[in-house]
Amino acid sequence: MGKLAFISLMFIIGYEVITGTFESTMRLLIAIVQILFLLTLVIVLLNAIMKERMKKTEKKATKKKLISARFARKFNMKKAFVFIGLPGLLLIIAYESMTDTVTIMGTFVPALILVVFLYKSITAPRIRDAEELLQKGYWSREDRAYDDAVAAYDELVRRFGEDASPAMRKRVAEALFEKGVNSRGKSGSKIAISAYDEIVRRFGGDFSPTMRERVAEALSSKASSLHFLNRFDAAIAVYDEIVRRFGKSAPHALRERAVKALFDKGYVLKEQGRFDAAIAVYDEISRRYSEDIFPAIHGWVAKALLNKGVILGEQNDLDAAITVYEEIERRYGGRKASFPMDVTEALFNMGAALEKLGELDTAIAVFEEVDRRCSRNKSSVLAAKALSRKNVILERSQNGS
Repeated sequence: MGKLAFISLMFIIGYEVITGTFESTMRLLIAIVQILFLLTLVIVLLNAIMKERMKKTEKKATKKKLISARFARKFNMKKAFVFIGLPGLLLIIAYESMTDTVTIMGTFVPALILVVFLYKSITAPRIRDAEELLQKGYWSREDRAYDDAVAAYDELVRRFGEDASPAMRKRVAEALFEKGVNSRGKSGSKIAISAYDEIVRRFGGDFSPTMRERVAEALSSKASSLHFLNRFDAAIAVYDEIVRRFGKSAPHALRERAVKALFDKGYVLKEQGRFDAAIAVYDEISRRYSEDIFPAIHGWVAKALLNKGVILGEQNDLDAAITVYEEIERRYGGRKASFPMDVTEALFNMGAALEKLGELDTAIAVFEEVDRRCSRNKSSVLAAKALSRKNVILERSQNGS
C-alpha cells in the first residue's frame, strides 16, 4: 500500500512538471504534509504523556496498565518518521529552495522540530517492549505464576542485555534483580544468587549512582539468600565486599548499606556463637561511623552498640554492658533521634543489669524513665515491661523489710 502511494505521488509530480502546474500541486502537497505533521505531533505528545504516567506507577502490575502499554505500542513512531517526517521535510526543503524563504520559519522549523521528536522516538519501541516485559513479570508474580515471571525477565535480558544505552541497562538490571526476588526461598535461592551475581558481573564497573545502588542492592540480597541457606561464611564474605565497595561512598544511601552490611555480619557471627568477633564488628561500626553526618547511619551505630551490650549481658559482664548502654544514652538520649526505641531499649537493659547487680534504687529510677519515654513514644510493650520490673523490685523490698 505504501509503495503504491509513493508511485502514485511520483506520477502526479512528474505529470505536473510536464504540464507546468507543478507549483500549485506542491502547495497542495505541502498543506497536506503540514496537516499530517500536526496530527503526528499530537500523537507524539499523547504517547509521551501516556508513557510518563506509566513510568510513575511502573511497579504496580495491573491488567489495565498492561493494556495501556499495548495501546501505546500501536502508535508506530518509526513508520511515522519514515513515511511522514523525512519525505515531508525533504519535500518542503526542495520546494522552498526553488521558490523563496518567506515561509521557512513557518514551515521548515516546526517540521524540523517534529522530525527530531520522531527520530528520538525510533528507540521508544525497544524501551516500550522492555517495559512491557517488566510489567508482565510483575503481573505474573502477583498472580503467583512465578515461572512465567522468570521467563519474562529472562526474555528481557536475552533481547536487550547487550544494549549499551543507560535507559536499557537500567531495565536489564531491574529484570535481573526482580528475577532474584522472584526466586527467593529454599528451592530458588541458587537461581536468585545467580541473578544477583549477573548484576554484579554486568554492572559492577558502572559508577553511575543508579547502577551503584542497584549493585549494592543485589549484593545485600545475595548475602541474605546465603544466610537463609545457612552458608554463613559465604554471606560474611559478601558483607565484606559491600563494605569494601561502598563503605566510604559519598552518597549516604550507599554508606548506609555498608553500615547495615557490617551490622548483619555481626548478627551472623553472634548467631554462630562467635561473640568476640561480633563485638569487634560492632566496635568497628562505632569507630567508623559515629561521626557520620547522616542521621540514619547513627541509628545503625546505636543498634550495633545495643547488640554489643546484649552480648556482654548474656556473658554476665554486667558492668561492661552498663557502660555500653550509658554510651548509647550519652550519645543519643538527649537528641530528638529518629530511632528513640533503640535508645529506650538500651535504657531498659541498663535497668535490668542494675537490678541484677543489686543497685535497686538506681534500677527503679531507670525503669521510671523508660516508662516516661515510652508514653512519649507511644510504646506500651516496653513500658509494661519496665513497670513490671519496677513492681517486682518494690515487692521484694517490702517483703524483705
